[in-house]
Amino acid sequence: MPGHVFPSVGSQPCPTSAWTELLHNAGDASYQGEFRHRIARAELTRLFESGTANRLLSEFIAGLN
Repeated sequence: MPGHVFPSVGSQPCPTSAWTELLHNAGDASYQGEFRHRIARAELTRLFESGTANRLLSEFIAGLN
């Protein structure tokens, strides 16, 4: 899918993998380092504080977008 936000395996997007990676990075700085940890925390904060970002992620996970 051109322009798709999530990584893909073959032709299938992988929002579950992106979500799992985000959660692992946000919780444990030793997973991929302190910089990636801070980026993941900022992304997670944006998802919880921005209704638009939250809705978009929900639509991707549900396959609606």
